[in-house]
Amino acid sequence: MGKHIIGPVGQFSDGTVKIVDLEGKSVGIVCTGGKFYALRNLCPHQGGPACGGIFPTLKAAIQANGRIVEYNDYEEPVVSCPWHGWEFDVKTGECLADRTRRIAVYDATIENDSVIVTIP
Repeated sequence: MGKHIIGPVGQFSDGTVKIVDLEGKSVGIVCTGGKFYALRNLCPHQGGPACGGIFPTLKAAIQANGRIVEYNDYEEPVVSCPWHGWEFDVKTGECLADRTRRIAVYDATIENDSVIVTIP
């Protein structure tokens, strides 16, 4: 339990995930929109790597004429398990397909230009 220095902020590119081992747990460090998030890299479906990549959330809107238009929402990024495509909100760890399932999220902060993750 405690704080872990992951590395300098400059090591991370926007839209990337870095997998690290913290206290025997695989953790995905997500960099998106200049912010950092830390999520347990373990899909609750079948134990796959939940942080297989970061993607925009695919959403749909109904236009006035009744036509459905799909679009990518870059403000609501998700990580996705490559085994079966389960998607998880990077901010909450909540599964988009089944809101009763989630992956653990950990506090990710920046201190002295380094990314710090705290495991409770």
